[in-house]
Amino acid sequence: MAGSAVARAAGEWERAERLGIGRGWLWDHLVLGGRPVSHDAYAVLAAAAATTTTIGVGTMVTAPNFRHPVTTAKAALALDDVSGGATRVAVLWPRGDDAERRFAVLEKAELTA
Repeated sequence: MAGSAVARAAGEWERAERLGIGRGWLWDHLVLGGRPVSHDAYAVLAAAAATTTTIGVGTMVTAPNFRHPVTTAKAALALDDVSGGATRVAVLWPRGDDAERRFAVLEKAELTA
């Protein structure tokens, strides 16, 4: 992992912790600033949570148009476990029929921690 993007990100998170920053956020999207995002936000946040002890982690916005609500909830539960309960997740629901369909799936899903 030395030299990998995740290892470099872990170093940035550790430096942020030393500076006293209390919370770190990542976009959960496929493209950021016109460039493709190469790593899953929840995986990178889990690496950050595993290498720090005081920084809370979370997504700026999780878009359900490319993430299923159940797998998103499971990823958030795992991240919350790794971070010791310091996870916050923002979800942007699209408008229209698609939003109603996805919300109905989420209502029917039985999630357990």
